[in-house]
Amino acid sequence: MTLREKINVPRQRERQEPRISLNKLGEYLAEKNASRRTGIVADQKRPKDAVVPYYDLARDVAVSFLAGEISRDAVLDEMQRLFSAPEPRQWFKGRNLSCAYALEHFLSRFENVLEGDLIKVVPVEKTVSSVLLISGVRVSVRPDVLLFGIDRSGHDFVGAIKLHFPRAYPLNSESGQYVATVLHQYIEGTYAAEDVKASRSHCIVIDVFSGEKYVAPAAYKRRRKDIAAGCQQIAALWPRV
Repeated sequence: MTLREKINVPRQRERQEPRISLNKLGEYLAEKNASRRTGIVADQKRPKDAVVPYYDLARDVAVSFLAGEISRDAVLDEMQRLFSAPEPRQWFKGRNLSCAYALEHFLSRFENVLEGDLIKVVPVEKTVSSVLLISGVRVSVRPDVLLFGIDRSGHDFVGAIKLHFPRAYPLNSESGQYVATVLHQYIEGTYAAEDVKASRSHCIVIDVFSGEKYVAPAAYKRRRKDIAAGCQQIAALWPRV
């Protein structure tokens, strides 16, 4: 019996098959440092257990606002509640404040992100599986809302918005475009049909704190080749990290 077993320390969860979140894939593809790339893969292989989604309170409110389910005033009310809610536990107090600031940034930059477009916005249930298999790697895409509309030619289209919250890992132009490209690829493969196209310009990634919006680029086919090659590297590295 090992020492770990004697003192009843649970084993760290380890994923056997290559799997990575979409935002971390974007970070990996934009990262030039080899050791940092290896670290990203290792963290995805052995994720921390019992991680509470830090920004879920802000995400839920932002999604409801985008879908037209709540008003701007309701978002402001939730912000105020989070700012002033009594919370003796420091972690939860910090979480509430971070979510309040996230909503403040969201309203200041993205209140009218869909202005001028006649689009139906549909929230994506958190329980919906949203995995895209790329070069042997399961990529967890997790769009926050789907967008349904009609383009200027009268054709139906579908798109999506994915929100990015972590302040410590902001997206940049390169990683943001990679994330938007995979989002477009996922929407194309999952929701598009013969009479409903996946609109590249409506596959949108929003980095809430940096205030940046990224759209799937016109040269998405070249990007997809880069993404496939990056996932091949992840799959090859997986057994060794």
